[in-house]
Amino acid sequence: MTNYIIRFDDLSQYSDLRKWEAVLSQCEFYGVKPLVGVIPAVKDKRLFNGVSNSKGRFWEFIKNNRYRMIIAIHGLHHENLSLHDYSGQFKILANSMKEFMKRNIVPDTLIPPNHMFNDDTVDVMKALGIGHLSDGVGLFPWKHIDSNVIQVPQIFWNVRTMPFGVYTFCFHPETMKSDDISRVGDFLRDNSESFISIYDADLTPLEVLNVPFRLVYKFLFKRKFGKTIPF
Repeated sequence: MTNYIIRFDDLSQYSDLRKWEAVLSQCEFYGVKPLVGVIPAVKDKRLFNGVSNSKGRFWEFIKNNRYRMIIAIHGLHHENLSLHDYSGQFKILANSMKEFMKRNIVPDTLIPPNHMFNDDTVDVMKALGIGHLSDGVGLFPWKHIDSNVIQVPQIFWNVRTMPFGVYTFCFHPETMKSDDISRVGDFLRDNSESFISIYDADLTPLEVLNVPFRLVYKFLFKRKFGKTIPF
């Protein structure tokens, strides 16, 4: 059986909310609830696209669209978590959680910015009560034994039909063109019954297939891009 999760990253104060409205409306039309990575206080200049909303408008957009999406932590400033030790990561994610909780939002999923995380990240998630991690290489979700954090892999940046497994398709609305949005819409229309939320991604004994799959994926990634996979 195959299941899909659709994920949109980098919703921040500098987002073009018209594009976000377009992708959220499309998902809603086909009955799919996307996972959305929200950056509470972005400082990554790569995401400063000249469109600046007030913080009030940014959070109002999130509040008004909560029913359309599953909100995930995407860092505090969109920083590389793996560059920090345990205490540094704890401070970042705890402060991020505070920003959400001020608005009565309690996210249970972390999307590591730039796909960068490590064992300390998982330990911090356990300490803060964050139960799901969206990233990493695999065919099926798995549970971290020491923390009970459930990790749901993400290996694709475009939609495609797969024979079996759980696949998260990651998109960045800021860089999507109308053709990209239409292509995603067509896939949602044709496969809406196969889409699930990250919280419906079941654990299965088939996760043993993650080990050989990971080795092959990392080999092909290095062969194609000439570098070791960063996650």
